Amino acid sequence: MKKEDISKAARALLPLIFILILTAVLNMTTFAIGVMERLVKESYKIGYMFGSLLEVII
Repeated sequence: MKKEDISKAARALLPLIFILILTAVLNMTTFAIGVMERLVKESYKIGYMFGSLLEVII
């Protein structure tokens, strides 16, 4: 293949690469938000249990 053909092919694939990168960023953001949400819920449960234990002790 000639250098020009490779350049044309690369330019033709740029929109696809852009869409793939955008999708990956969206998936990573969604995953991170889900993990943070689960951590908040679990920490709330742990805090509630710890508070209940302190009430029993005191």
